[in-house]
Amino acid sequence: MLPFLQSCEQGAQPDFHGRLYFASGNYVGEFDLAKGTSVIVANRGAVTISDISEFGENRFLLAETAIVETREVPRISWVDIETGQAKTLYSGVAARYLSAHSALVWDDGSRLRATSRRRNSGISAEIVSHNLNQLSTIVAVSDEMVLFETGIPEQRGIRSYNVMTRELLQRDALTEQCRLTGSVWIADRGQLACQARTQSGDGTEYLLTDLNGIVRDRLALPPGKQFTALAYAADQQVLILTEPWRTVFGGGERFGVWAYDLGTGQSHRILKNQYLGASAVYVDETLRGATGQ
Repeated sequence: MLPFLQSCEQGAQPDFHGRLYFASGNYVGEFDLAKGTSVIVANRGAVTISDISEFGENRFLLAETAIVETREVPRISWVDIETGQAKTLYSGVAARYLSAHSALVWDDGSRLRATSRRRNSGISAEIVSHNLNQLSTIVAVSDEMVLFETGIPEQRGIRSYNVMTRELLQRDALTEQCRLTGSVWIADRGQLACQARTQSGDGTEYLLTDLNGIVRDRLALPPGKQFTALAYAADQQVLILTEPWRTVFGGGERFGVWAYDLGTGQSHRILKNQYLGASAVYVDETLRGATGQ
């Protein structure tokens, strides 16, 4: 079990609920938003997990690196946190699952590809090729579309791909506004919560934009802090973010957990010290549904 951590925030806090599933090192953890506690729910052994996303009920898709005969081997796997069952699917460094079509969009290290777990689905394509390990981010924005961005100068920019129509679009207006890394799709608003590509001041500026790059709102986050959005709790209209900070003595790095209420524009620090990695999946226990990056 992970150590119990108590928030140091003062004053009344809203009653948040639900759970966040996150990856750290070789384990998958579960963070209870109501209690502010975390536990290990899966241990993947001799691997390092870099990313977690949804893959159906009780299952999570993992991008992980295993050591095989002294070599680092990146792979895409899934794990069932109820049964402990797990399976490696592909060699790759990043992936997102589109549940309505059982489609998987994944990066094998040099190509972004799409396939389906259903027979005769018609979903099978090599979307783009890129330099080795230069794809930075994939974000699912619907049951059939993803956004992605590469780190190659001549290909820099956000693009979208529809697995059903195979339409590949350059999103220039969205690129001008947003960094895709650290972005979360807000499905019930049809908007992307993203870091502004051009930052002003010494804190992180987050925007709400549509896919056409039109800015619909700016988050009123506490000034002077650096934030990364991890997941959206649709049932509470709350965006979950993490904030790195350093201790006064020793300068050790810690990570606070924050909730931003899109309805009221208020920010609340849930916990002062809890590492949640670079991605997370929110699960509403009343619905048993998951929504994340």
